[in-house]
Amino acid sequence: MNILKSSILKRHSIIIFLIILYFPTFWGYVSLGTGQLIYLVATTILTLPFFYNYKVYKLSLPRISVLFLLWTITYIATLVIQPVINNEIILKDFSDIIRPFIYLYFFIIGCVFGMRFGKNSFFISALIVTALLSLVFDGIKFFEQFQTITKLYSVFEFGELNYIRYSGTFGFCYDFGFVALLIYSISIVFYAKKGLTFILGCLIMMLVGSRSVILAFGVINGLYFFLFSKKQFFKKIILIPVFVLVVVFLYVIATTWEIPVASDSIRYSERLVNALSGTDADGSLGTRNNQLEVAIERFNKSPIFGVGPSKNDYPIEIQLGYYISSWGIVGTVIFYFIQFNFGIVAVRGIKSRETIVKYFSTANLLWLISALIVGMSTPITDQVRVFQLYYLIQGYQYGIVKSVIKTSH
Repeated sequence: MNILKSSILKRHSIIIFLIILYFPTFWGYVSLGTGQLIYLVATTILTLPFFYNYKVYKLSLPRISVLFLLWTITYIATLVIQPVINNEIILKDFSDIIRPFIYLYFFIIGCVFGMRFGKNSFFISALIVTALLSLVFDGIKFFEQFQTITKLYSVFEFGELNYIRYSGTFGFCYDFGFVALLIYSISIVFYAKKGLTFILGCLIMMLVGSRSVILAFGVINGLYFFLFSKKQFFKKIILIPVFVLVVVFLYVIATTWEIPVASDSIRYSERLVNALSGTDADGSLGTRNNQLEVAIERFNKSPIFGVGPSKNDYPIEIQLGYYISSWGIVGTVIFYFIQFNFGIVAVRGIKSRETIVKYFSTANLLWLISALIVGMSTPITDQVRVFQLYYLIQGYQYGIVKSVIKTSH
């Protein structure tokens, strides 16, 4: 790759990240659905020049594209059976049909970046820098005079708990937290200052305040520490009490000093623990339990292809419940089979001799696992702004693995 092409590619990758991460949803000015539509159309149109410049349409599609096509066919089948099961058909039934194509669109963009960057780490660095810029947004949101800006992204009222939680430009704390888990996974794998990275990660997770994200954060650290860390086993055992002491120390500081957002997040987590032990009530847990019951009812109505998206009634926020009730057994199996394929590609990357490919694949595998946990709060890989980045990253993973295989032959 010559210097001119390299600089153009780097500039384009930054632009892609800025579009995905920072184009407004206007949620404080319009409805949730309208904002999502504006964002989706805008990000798709603004990234189309990339397809033209790199002639992506001339590239042979990866084999996994067949699964996305099958996914679309199942969505069409779900739409067709709606009159049969006496379900109302709404615009979202039709718009959801193109979802797998949109996912594939961003997957291919990432795949091209992966194949062209190969062993160059610029794409990874650009992701970290552009994503961390959203912390500036979380700083200004505490000042009421910046509401004109914050309303471009936040669906919540100024000063509410879900407003002050760290959510970047994503609007919802668990969406931002899920992306923060990717940044953390990359950082803990790539960078030498792992202790400092862990402490900063703890702080960010408390500020995010999503319990599913905090749980996923713990799982990521456990998996990395025991499966991927190069430390000898006895040293890992010795470090466990140190890890516990650090967590307790941060807990004491947050609760004693009443750090804004962090102390609220801790009390929120304590309430869940008490609810699970039967000593207290928890609204979110009760809501999720009710949603599971609704999901089962919808599944029983149409187990093969589901009943389609929610028709302005009770939403299902648990990802598995959402898929199994909305798209049935067929749609759910294809969705998770695609995620399984992403995991297989990441494992192949971990086995690579190229350090960048190996490290990125390790971080991505940890992120893929975390999606299963964060999915207990929301259909995380379907969320606007999240899914663009999610499928872009999985395409990049596919591309770098493919480029390494190609150069090794």
